Amino acid sequence: MKYEQQYKTIKELLDHNGNKKRAAQKIGISIRQLNRRIKQYREKGKATFVHGNTDCKPVNHFYCIRRGERSQTCVKR
Repeated sequence: MKYEQQYKTIKELLDHNGNKKRAAQKIGISIRQLNRRIKQYREKGKATFVHGNTDCKPVNHFYCIRRGERSQTCVKR
């Protein structure tokens, strides 16, 4: 949701030659960070706004091994 809002705001800013200060305030980042996002958007497109860890399990995630019908062992990976 957060990254979708950033994408829409930056796309609108570039399409309509808007005000960077207002755009930065709208999405809650500094003008310097906005300039970085604009540069990344021009290089990579919409992929800039997808977080690198999307769809990844955390390192301390537990997974369970089923043994038989009733017993189950959970192990920390």
